[in-house]
Amino acid sequence: MVKPSSYFKTIYRSVWNNLGRIISIISIILIAIVCYAGLGTLSSTVEASFNVFFVDSNLSDITIKATSESGFSTQDQITEDGQLIYSDVNYFKNSCSVEEVDAFTSLEFENYGENTRLYIFNPDDMQLNKLKVVEGRMPENVNEVVVEQASLTIAPTELNSTIRINIMGMYPIDVTVVGIVQNPLMFTPDGDVDLVNQETLDKVVYCYQETIPSLISSLLPVTDLYVQLVKYNDRIDYFSNSYLNDVQEAIDEFEADGYTDFAYLTLEENKAYNILSSYMEKVDVIALVVPIFFLVVAALVVLTTMTRMIDEDRASIGCYSSLGVSNFKIKFKYMLICGVFTTLGCVLGMILGLTVLPAVIYPGFETIVFLPAKVMFVDVVPGIIASLIVIVSAMAITFYQISMELKTESSNLLLPKTPKAGKKIFLEKIKVIWRRLPFRYKSSIRNIIRNKKHFWMTVITTAGATAIVFLGLSLYDVVSFNESPAVTFVADTIKPICILIIMLSLLLTIFVVYNLTNMNIGERTREIATLDVLGYHDREVCMYIYREIAIMGGVGVVLGIPCGIIASYVLLGYLDFGSLADVQWYTYIASALLVVSFIVVVDLMLIRKILRVDMTTSLKSVD
Repeated sequence: MVKPSSYFKTIYRSVWNNLGRIISIISIILIAIVCYAGLGTLSSTVEASFNVFFVDSNLSDITIKATSESGFSTQDQITEDGQLIYSDVNYFKNSCSVEEVDAFTSLEFENYGENTRLYIFNPDDMQLNKLKVVEGRMPENVNEVVVEQASLTIAPTELNSTIRINIMGMYPIDVTVVGIVQNPLMFTPDGDVDLVNQETLDKVVYCYQETIPSLISSLLPVTDLYVQLVKYNDRIDYFSNSYLNDVQEAIDEFEADGYTDFAYLTLEENKAYNILSSYMEKVDVIALVVPIFFLVVAALVVLTTMTRMIDEDRASIGCYSSLGVSNFKIKFKYMLICGVFTTLGCVLGMILGLTVLPAVIYPGFETIVFLPAKVMFVDVVPGIIASLIVIVSAMAITFYQISMELKTESSNLLLPKTPKAGKKIFLEKIKVIWRRLPFRYKSSIRNIIRNKKHFWMTVITTAGATAIVFLGLSLYDVVSFNESPAVTFVADTIKPICILIIMLSLLLTIFVVYNLTNMNIGERTREIATLDVLGYHDREVCMYIYREIAIMGGVGVVLGIPCGIIASYVLLGYLDFGSLADVQWYTYIASALLVVSFIVVVDLMLIRKILRVDMTTSLKSVD
């Protein structure tokens, strides 16, 4: 019987002997989970930050605009039989579904060549959509006003400057700008449009009722109502379907009561909200589609690594079995190694993905919205789902592989696997080509085709890494070179995500290539030692190994580009902007060259491992 201390020593020895592979597994899984968890929580972080901003601003749920020139009625009436008829304003104020109502006047007109919107209100009566002072202060007397902050369309106004407002073409008034503010309903640099001609606004001014001359003020009706509905829970998600449905139900109630002659504007009709929501949908698509490729490559690497680790431990497994160690304990050893280190990679990936990645990318949203302070919001669901998929699949693969080995008799496990019988390959039948190949290439091709399992594992994994590199580069091309207005507004914001995908894909490629090459060298030590004994020079020995890696890697790169094209086509279809026609010709070449260059760099890094193979130990055989 094997003592418990000896049993755990063998686990420690297996970990130490395969440390390079294990670190590669942890790193590859970490990268995949960082991508999945980080991108998965990104839109939630942005939405949570805006939710807090909306709550702090006491955001209205509905803006109701009068469609008649007389505006909203403000005086209640009593019929001859003594029945009270609410005014328009008081009807909404007394509705059981309404929490708060603000009534005010807004005008849109051309003011000395500038398309202007003027908000006229009494500050003491305004509780909703509180203006945020960006610079300066709020007005303190009737001769002072504040203006909306500058954007791509709204012209900048200097603080303490004097502007002239001419309402209805008469009685122009001069006022001093004492503050620059942000309306919580206008949070995009793209500004806003007037509601009549849908033309961009050049200036938005906020003034007190008393600022307008009394002659004109008496003629101005109440044109707008901000309505805030009763909230039935403590946490309101302004981006959820349930919230939007609640708002629509309230509007249906108002219309059912006969109030149909008004325009009801919800957040869905708000330009800034629509831009943000549309962009969040695109981020969610990227977060759903792209990480899948990372997870697939990570799963393939785990499959390859654990399969080869178990193959190399055949003698140890046979020794355990012959000494009476139960199959459960033997399986537990490899399940433990796989489970601990895949879990470690997932945990580290979750931590980095949920903290570092949103913090890095969040500032990039400034190109499409005026960002509120970032709220630390952790959406662990995407990361947990991805982690469970990785851990369960890795454990299942390991369990299957070790179960297959344990079906073999202990005496056979103590012997190396019988090499496959040498036989002619299909290329040998093509005499014109085969006769012209040098012996070293004939040997490499025979080895590759004879071990189809390793060949396809290497090719598929390299192809997956190449496809991800191409996907990141092609997406970057689409948002950089596409001139469609739908793309060039969000291009600067998606660029950081594209760069992140490219960087993670390149890191993934490095670890994948290192892992595959390292394993290839590890299982070929006997051949390397034989070549040393036969007097091969160091360069010839290295090329013997690297030639096969280059061939398999080259096939993987060639197959990876069309896989990347398909992946890009699918992603762009879901994003609903851009096309493969926007991908630059050099992206196809760059994707292949990047992967090939990493294969070369990793090969150079591992030359020392080949040259340090001990001939005596490697040539020992089990008889």
